[in-house]
Amino acid sequence: MPTLYFSLSDPRAKTVAQNIIQECRQFLEAKCLGPEDPEAFSRQANRDNLSLCDALVIVISRPESPAELTALPVADSIQGERLRFEIVSAMNLDLMIVPLLLDGAVLPERKNLQGALKHLCDCKSYKLRSAFLQEDLEEALEDIEEELNFKKEVEEKMSLSVEESFQRLAGYDAKPGKPSSLESSGGLDLRKLVESETIFLKKARGVGDKQAEKNALSALGMAYTRLGQTKKAIDFFLQELDIAKESDDSKEQCSLLANLGDAYAIFGKLDQARKYFEEQKDLATEKGHNAFIGSSYNGLGYVYVKQNKIEKAINCYLKALAIYRQQENHDKELELLVGIGLNYQKLEQYEPATAFFVQALAIAKYVENRKEEAHILIDLAEAYYQLRDTEHLKPILKQAKELLDMRNAVWTPSLKNRLNILKGSFNPH
Repeated sequence: MPTLYFSLSDPRAKTVAQNIIQECRQFLEAKCLGPEDPEAFSRQANRDNLSLCDALVIVISRPESPAELTALPVADSIQGERLRFEIVSAMNLDLMIVPLLLDGAVLPERKNLQGALKHLCDCKSYKLRSAFLQEDLEEALEDIEEELNFKKEVEEKMSLSVEESFQRLAGYDAKPGKPSSLESSGGLDLRKLVESETIFLKKARGVGDKQAEKNALSALGMAYTRLGQTKKAIDFFLQELDIAKESDDSKEQCSLLANLGDAYAIFGKLDQARKYFEEQKDLATEKGHNAFIGSSYNGLGYVYVKQNKIEKAINCYLKALAIYRQQENHDKELELLVGIGLNYQKLEQYEPATAFFVQALAIAKYVENRKEEAHILIDLAEAYYQLRDTEHLKPILKQAKELLDMRNAVWTPSLKNRLNILKGSFNPH
């Protein structure tokens, strides 16, 4: 469950923000935090709340009068000081930042913004209308979900790549009966780990023990990843990669190249991400590491989607799909089938989209992933609707309704709404 922090450029937009929060809770199953009093400002409270979150969502209102030069509060106002502090804190925590432009609000030119507020110009913003929130929010919510799922997947992959280091380190203060893993460690334990590993790293370098140095770098990279400080994690993974290259450990190099590609993609440094995924693909191909070849094509597909090179993305995803099918990795197969179908939809190529959704539906049923099955049914119905294929549309609508009627989960209301819109368009009378 993601946690989102909501901020307002103008306290008068509090009611609209509450409606946006409600949509986020339904669509993303998100926990939502924010300042209890948007007209007040407490650095400690804001910092504590932001440290628990995955993204900062800023609702930006339109100026009340044409005389106002910007759509953001000036730095010497309470709202301006709070907003600047929240953006700086979010940047330090590597949080996703999402500006929502309400009812015609616009971001001023970068040169007219002060300090950290300039960073908003680097973020993708979304235009919303108060009267059509549910409709206008769909793109923003889908993008937030995609980004946060990707970041979660990255962290899981990084966790796997350095799990041995965590198991090794867990014994440094182990007590009888204490689990030998830091998988569930909280922030305090991780900070203690950072302090210990920084000492281990200095000692390893002092005596020239490359293996101990690599283990410490790996653990520090993982710890900073868990703490949400991915920029620091990248630095340690780069140092670890240098040692892995010296030892000619190709599998470890592939794993680290994948981690670096993923991390740079999260930051939006797509050319850098592509460079590491290409390097991973070349090395994995040379050494015959099929699993890493699939991973590299998956990463390249993600980069191309972000660059709006959809056909290239689909081509990469198809190559990854073939490899994961050979490995009988049904979860990755399902993820790729859905992704390929959605990307064909972006191209308005609905026939191939339906073909991949049908395959994805079969896998979702096989692995009994009911939530994914429901999403696929709606996606498939929308594709059939675009094709005016009523023969296939009717039974899919029926299946979707039956499945959603049996579920009373947080994710069902948004899908039921999409279903009702489809049914109304299909049979307006």
